[in-house]
Amino acid sequence: MRTLDCLVVGAGPAGLTAAIYLARFRRDFLVLDGGPSRAELIPSTHNFPAWPQGVSGRKLLARLREQALAHGAEIVEARVECLQRDGREFVAIAGERRWRARSVVLATGIVDRHP
Repeated sequence: MRTLDCLVVGAGPAGLTAAIYLARFRRDFLVLDGGPSRAELIPSTHNFPAWPQGVSGRKLLARLREQALAHGAEIVEARVECLQRDGREFVAIAGERRWRARSVVLATGIVDRHP
């Protein structure tokens, strides 16, 4: 199993932004996408640079993903069940799959809990 420079857990706005920077700095990394991002539900956000008129969550995610992939990011569908230290490295586990990395960016977002 190869050891990555970084493992990004989450493919929402934060995870994809991290992927863009990691790719541009030519790091060996992987993005693990655990499923739909809460950001997809945002009809229009005015809290993201470069869109003074606002942007929908879906469009924002699509553009971030497009840019990350254009710079060479690899995005894998996987929901991390366990993240543990192994000496100076981390091991992420999703079912039977495992990844090893020297650093981890946790960009897992939030889950709404409705009453």
